[in-house]
Formats: sequence, structure tokens, C-alpha cells
Amino acid sequence: MNRKKRKKVLVVYYNLEVGGIEKKLVRLIKSFSKKKLDIELALFEQKGKLLKQLPKEVKIYNLKQGGRFRNFFKIIWQLVNIINNQKIEIIFTYGDLPGAICLLAKWLSKEKPRVIIGIGNVMSIWIKHTRLSIIRRWMNLFFLPQADKLIAVSKRIRLDLIENFMVPKRKVMVIYNLKDKLDLVKKRKKTRNKIPVILYAGRLVKQKRVDLLIKAFAEVSKLIKARLLIIGEGPEKDRLKNLIKKLEMQGKIKMENFTLDLNKRLADVDLVVLSSIVEGCPNIIMESMTVGTLVLATKYPGAEELIKDGQTGFLVDLEVNPKQLAKEMIKAIKYSQKSQKIAIKAKQWVSKFDLKTQTLKYEKVFLS
Repeated sequence: MNRKKRKKVLVVYYNLEVGGIEKKLVRLIKSFSKKKLDIELALFEQKGKLLKQLPKEVKIYNLKQGGRFRNFFKIIWQLVNIINNQKIEIIFTYGDLPGAICLLAKWLSKEKPRVIIGIGNVMSIWIKHTRLSIIRRWMNLFFLPQADKLIAVSKRIRLDLIENFMVPKRKVMVIYNLKDKLDLVKKRKKTRNKIPVILYAGRLVKQKRVDLLIKAFAEVSKLIKARLLIIGEGPEKDRLKNLIKKLEMQGKIKMENFTLDLNKRLADVDLVVLSSIVEGCPNIIMESMTVGTLVLATKYPGAEELIKDGQTGFLVDLEVNPKQLAKEMIKAIKYSQKSQKIAIKAKQWVSKFDLKTQTLKYEKVFLS
């Protein structure tokens, strides 16, 4: 196919530090058909460990605007120039704030590209935990319906966009997160560790309620020998360290920075726990299922779409307290040491979200 016939797509995001959305964007960029799509990338700030994983032929525009929006208007005008000079036909971004910026750039450009926005959280709940939440809600009520297409990572998110942000049904489609191919994982044993290891991996923000997990683990450690590994970065990190110290759990709880080798760590733990208030389609759940590690999560809106309680993992009430969560964690650990039935079902369930299948769904949206 002639290069001129390929759709010119500009992917826009903050940076490529290690995180769920960033990892997904890199995987998609690497997997998109070079015959159908000509991918370029614009970053508010050209930094991050994942930059090394991008194909060499992908052109990167460094907007040189540190932080989230150090210079809002410069970002927009730089995007306008890129759109016009490169004849961009499609803009793809993730999140409501980058989405609003991309829509403004579209309206100010001559080319008028289609803007496709990925949404990874139940926005009506998520924005309650953000700064200027009322303003942000009104902003989303205006901007989100203006997108040409919205890609929700769960049915619950799609419903939220339609019911709470007045987005027309025809504009929203569901594409679950894509499952990475994990070739390096060895066959797991029924009993992996003499002392069970529990893992949390993700951003350290209030919505994730890692403090609840730490308090619950303190209860677990009163009853059984276990360790908790927390992998992540975020504004809550110092507060969580102080909590660990206060509970005198320094020898049993370890905190580490994000790593590109998370898959190897997943294969070595006994249980992955998410105690979040709100989630989208967590990569950590899909990756845990892929390697056969049991998952325990709160019933955040949409959790049942990934985890069938007692079949592909375990779910607990969203309002769970530390002692209740501790009880469920111990139950899950004991199950994982005795049986692999749930792990096997989880692997079968998550296999349908393979990279190739999910990438084709994105390409279909871009080319429609």
C-alpha cells in the first residue's frame, strides 16, 4: 500500500514514564499495522523509561512542557502546528484533560482531524477525588461529547459516559485493555513461597487505598507469616512509608519503585491485591491472570467484568474494613497454596484479550 494512503495518526500524551496507560500506548504503537497507519507521537515532555521501547521509525515531538500543563496555550499551539504541517488525520489520546487539549487543537487547526479519546476510569467517581472536581465535571460535560469517538476500557465506563456526561451511545465503544505476551514466566508450582508474598503494583494515590491494604496486612501478620511488596510511585508514597513505620511493619512490608520487569515479580508472588475505590480495566489484574497469580480485588464499579468471584479470582465489598480484608487475604492465600483451579480458569478467561485481537479493534476504530 502506498505511504500516502496510510492514515496519519498523532498519539498525544504526557510522557512515557512507567505506568499502565503509558505501557499500553507503547504496545499499541509497536503493534499497529505499518501498512495502514503512519504513527507519530507528541509528548508534553519527552521523558520516561518506555521511550527506549518505541520503534526507531516513530517520529516524536517534544512539546517541552513539564508537569501536567505548565503552559497550556503553548501545548495547544504546538499541536495545531503539528496537525497542519503533517496533515494529521487522526489524534489519539488517553484521559479527559489531554482529550480537551486535543479537541481545542483540532478546532483551531485547518486539517480538522478526528479526535479519539481513551477513557480508563469511571469519570463520575474519579473526578470526585481530583482537584477542582466541580469545574472538571463541567469541563467533561462540554468536551467529552465533542470527541469523534471515545474508547472505554469497560462496559461500566461506557455506561457512565452515556448517562453522566451526555455522550451519544454511537460515539462510545468498549475495548478492554490488552494482555501482554509473557514468554519469560516459568510454570508455577502449587506452593510458591514458604512465606506467602502479597503484591500491590500501581500508582500510589488516595483512590487506590493502599493505606487500607497496609492496615489489613498488619492484621494478616498477626495470624500468619507473610510479606507485602508494594511497587509504585505517587504523591501518597511518603504518607504510606510513615504508616508502615507507625504500624512497625518495616521488616514485613517492602516498597519499591516501578519496574519494567514487573511480569517476573508477578510470577513469584502468591497473591495480588487491589483495594481501590475506582478502577478501569487494571493491567495488573490481566497480567496476574496471565501468569497464574491469584487476584483479590474490591468490587469497584466494573470489577465483575474481569473477575468472576470464586471462578477467576476473589472480590470483596467496596466498604471492606482492614480486619475483613485481612480475613479474605488469608483465605485467598490458603486457596492458592492448595489449588490452581481458579488460576487455570483465569488464564483461559484473559487469553481472549491478546495484543493482536485488541490492536485490531483499535485499528478498526481509526479506519472507520
